[in-house]
Amino acid sequence: MNKIQNVDHCLLNHKLSIKPINYFLWILAWVILFLVFCHASVLADFYENFESGNLSNWTIDGTGVIEITTATSAEGSQSFHHNDSNSSSHSDGIHANFTGFQPNYVSFYVRSGSTTASDAYFVLKENSCGWVVYFYAKSNGKFLVYPSDESFSYNANQWYFVEFQNFDWTTRTFDYYVDGSLIYAGCSFRDSCSSVDFIELYNYSPGVNTYWDEINLTESGSAGPTPNNYPTAISLSNTQFAENLTIGTIIGTFSTTDADPGDTFTYSLVSGIDSTDNTRFVISGSDLKTNEVFDYETASPYSIRVQTDDNNGGTYEEIFILNVTNVNESPVIQPIADQSAIGEHEIQLDIFDPEYDNLTLSASSSNTNIVSDNNITFSGAGAFWTMTITPSDNQTGSTTITLNVDDNNGNVSNTSFLFQSIPVLELPENTQALPGGSFSLPLTLNNPENLGIYGLEAIISYDPTLLNSTGISLTGTVLENNYIVETNNQNSGRIIICFAANNNVYSSDGIIGYLNFDVIGGEGQSSSLTFVTASQNEMNVITKDGVFTVQINQSPSISNIANVTIDEDNSTSLTFTASDLESSPCSLSVNISSDNSVLLPNGNISYTCDNDTYSLNISPISNKNGTATISITVTDSLGLFDTETFDVQVTSINDSPQIDTISNKTTTEDTPTNEISFNISDIETNANNLLLIASSSDTNLIPIENIVFSGTGESRALVITPVENMNGTSTLTITVSDNDLTDSTSFDLTVTPVDDPPEIISPIANVSVNEDSANNTIDLTGVFSDVDNDNAAITKTIQSNSNPGLVNASIADNILTLDYLADQSGTADITVLAESNGKQVLDTFTVTVTA
Repeated sequence: MNKIQNVDHCLLNHKLSIKPINYFLWILAWVILFLVFCHASVLADFYENFESGNLSNWTIDGTGVIEITTATSAEGSQSFHHNDSNSSSHSDGIHANFTGFQPNYVSFYVRSGSTTASDAYFVLKENSCGWVVYFYAKSNGKFLVYPSDESFSYNANQWYFVEFQNFDWTTRTFDYYVDGSLIYAGCSFRDSCSSVDFIELYNYSPGVNTYWDEINLTESGSAGPTPNNYPTAISLSNTQFAENLTIGTIIGTFSTTDADPGDTFTYSLVSGIDSTDNTRFVISGSDLKTNEVFDYETASPYSIRVQTDDNNGGTYEEIFILNVTNVNESPVIQPIADQSAIGEHEIQLDIFDPEYDNLTLSASSSNTNIVSDNNITFSGAGAFWTMTITPSDNQTGSTTITLNVDDNNGNVSNTSFLFQSIPVLELPENTQALPGGSFSLPLTLNNPENLGIYGLEAIISYDPTLLNSTGISLTGTVLENNYIVETNNQNSGRIIICFAANNNVYSSDGIIGYLNFDVIGGEGQSSSLTFVTASQNEMNVITKDGVFTVQINQSPSISNIANVTIDEDNSTSLTFTASDLESSPCSLSVNISSDNSVLLPNGNISYTCDNDTYSLNISPISNKNGTATISITVTDSLGLFDTETFDVQVTSINDSPQIDTISNKTTTEDTPTNEISFNISDIETNANNLLLIASSSDTNLIPIENIVFSGTGESRALVITPVENMNGTSTLTITVSDNDLTDSTSFDLTVTPVDDPPEIISPIANVSVNEDSANNTIDLTGVFSDVDNDNAAITKTIQSNSNPGLVNASIADNILTLDYLADQSGTADITVLAESNGKQVLDTFTVTVTA
């Protein structure tokens, strides 16, 4: 078993199991407890795991590559590293200041890129005093802690967990641990300081990265968080398994060696060296299972690479070699197709035994009358065997042959196939025909070896009291047009048949002739059809006889048909079957009748037939309801019949009322339409009880109230009055309703415009003035209006003045001017004429002049 540790994790033999967030919660819990019970100050005074991704809490000193990296972290995902490529100063690195305190526990992770690196330092000190802890990785591959301990040897590119415990601030000493092991007890402070307030990390070796992580200082008095121990080994309970196991079979169970109690482990197949066969297996929980069926004979050792994860960040990988063990397998017999043969028949067998055992073959027959077990023999060896089957003398028919192969090591395989011993000439096994009918009996040639047929002879006997031979026909047979046939049926009860090749020699099989008979016997009688002799190419051959039975005519049968219910004005369809043993499909006579021709006349019932399944279409008369009984009778050619009856119930439904179509209408402006006549009707409702409703698409032109209905019963009328002085087109919809269903008709009413004369809107008032009064004017703008034209188009003139010696009247620009003559008094009637498009209106007023 090869043990290989993952490159990224095998170096991390120890790491802190408490993640940053868990560590924070742990600190917080201790703070609360301490404050409650001891009223003490905060315990964790300094902690850094570089998970923030920056050095905002640190000050960068000197030169070199100083960064957070994710490539080689000891905890979480990130760590700090420094590469002093310029090698300019021992102070190249980072430092952090904090409030001075006396830690009792200090820890950190460190990893050096080379055992020859010079001076990778971790320094903890008090600025005003000096160094307290002075640690560095020396170029001789040793860790040194002041004053002089350098007993611990380190490896390049491996993480180490360093701890300083049990600080005694009186004696100025502490204990030094690496990866949990005590290295030196009672290390002295470098300087006799009373606290620490400064930490520094730096590297003096050019071109070598030094990594730091998980820096922790606490005055809790404890040893701090316990580091997580990585898994160190994986075991598999079984590395061998038998061939031919089903997919998903458990091979073995994994377990992990890990120093940490209570760790739980997750196992997975991982890529890497020797992971070639990972896909052939799967891991479920801690179980390794097969992912394919393995064969020992084609198998080789299988290599998989497995990782265990302690779910605390620690992983370990190991390679396992798995072997398939041999299981003695049953012989494999290739399937044997069904066989047919005339006489003795050989079958080449294909048998394979994976272990190449000595095989014993045997066989059995399900019908020993056709083939006895003793008539099945074998020859051959290994994978090549021949089975010989010999049917019993002149026996034809089928039997199931079962082949058994024993490897003499406890495994037996078998397979079965159908063997048919066939005749050269055969008649149908059972033939039937109705009394008084005729039929053709096929004579079949079987020729599996495709021999050339030069001649055939046969004598066939039958019962002449049942059958009368009428000859033989080659029409539609394989010998048609190529063979000469002669028959002799003069000897009652026997037919002599001779076939001879005329043109091409036939070398296949099929129907070679049809023997024609008339049926003269009664129902139920039977006759054997027997080959007396038969030969092919002047050699006797195996034949198969037949039996003819005069058929007993059976009545046709029609299936039950359930009653049907449909709504008025609807059609329906249904299916039924009608069959007869002696009749071909759909050949029966079918008669369909209805007892209610008012509702459902016979002509409204039709059918189609497909393979004795009849589809019936039923269409009752529209607007009729009630019940009709349908009778269906099917009759065969000999007059036997069967009848089925069922009811078709048509339920009444409310029909929609009907209204005549009304054509488009025209009227002139300010003129009602003539009376518009139309009819309404309803099958179930008296016409006087029907409701008429009108609607208008333009109620400004035709309001609903301007549509007036008249009439009674089915004869109705309406008159439509357009709004005065309005013209245009409105679509009118007239709806008739029986309070459930409706019918509507729509038509357009076009109102053509008419030119109206001007109108007097505000008559001119009479005028009274004193003699010798000054002229006065009257504005005629609001006196007249024309609904058809702009009022400005109305012309106004003086039509008459009864007393021009009293006052002169004139109109200009819609202004009427009255000019009184001097020293005159009396009255004058003045008439103003307003005209638009030739239409006029007159307005007369009186002028009175008082002396």
